[in-house]
Amino acid sequence: MARYIDADKFEKEIQQEASESIANAVIRIIDRQPTAEVEEVKHGYWEEIKTGEKLYDYCFKCSNCNNITPPNSFVVAPDYCPNCGAKMDGRGDT
Repeated sequence: MARYIDADKFEKEIQQEASESIANAVIRIIDRQPTAEVEEVKHGYWEEIKTGEKLYDYCFKCSNCNNITPPNSFVVAPDYCPNCGAKMDGRGDT
């Protein structure tokens, strides 16, 4: 599994911790590495909203984007918001 780091922050730490020649060599190696476009993971949680009297009369509201799922569209809330992509792990960044 790939691990993504903040290369700029890593380079600053290398410059502080290593000798100049070692720091320069490590920075050259870092700069030659392939890059990927990575987005920070958004987190949220589902708020269940009752829409009627029946057992399955409810929808879910995303704590991150406030999008409301259509009523009765999910029996169990999904792991990710279909609107904003937030990971529904209960942490809530908002």
